[in-house]
Amino acid sequence: MTMTRKYHPITVKGRIMIKKICVGLLALAGTALIARADIIASFDSIVPNGSNFQFNYTATVTGDQRVEMGDFFTIYDFNGLVPNSATMPPDWSFSSALTGRTPPRVNPPDDPTIPNITFTYTGSMPIIGPAELGTFSAVSNFGQSHAGYFAAEGTLIFNGSKVDNVGVIPVPVPEISTSSQILEVCGLGIVGFAASSLRKRNRFRKV
Repeated sequence: MTMTRKYHPITVKGRIMIKKICVGLLALAGTALIARADIIASFDSIVPNGSNFQFNYTATVTGDQRVEMGDFFTIYDFNGLVPNSATMPPDWSFSSALTGRTPPRVNPPDDPTIPNITFTYTGSMPIIGPAELGTFSAVSNFGQSHAGYFAAEGTLIFNGSKVDNVGVIPVPVPEISTSSQILEVCGLGIVGFAASSLRKRNRFRKV
């Protein structure tokens, strides 16, 4: 007996669902891979902002760390950054550059043609971990994402030495035109970037 299978094209609704699943998996993978780091940046959501898209991130500091004036984290290769669109909690400042700002003991990939976004603590009172640092946002011309990198520098509580870390996080990417490309981002992106991050997730201490 011959069996016949019917294949149906992926609908627009299906492509949207695939994108949401991809973003969720990337966020989960990034969080899992850097769970022992100091300042942990995590993906929160993408929301429409006029004709653009606001990327929302949260950050935390772990129990053996504190955040003091000058500590920071950078999200790399934030495609389509809209100028003057960043928001952050009180006592934090925003800056953007094509290269860096990068902690001295880590070396995450950094495309010099795409802007990075950096959030730096400016408060006079240290934030003692474990603690939530709040929500940090920036607006992009693009509403889709793929796996990118962040790096951070915090301070050890017991001796005041600096701790640098790097992890995986979703960042904006120009429009992906087909569902097969979305699936490729999910498959190759998570596996490739996660494997790379596993080799780089160890903490680096500067004394």
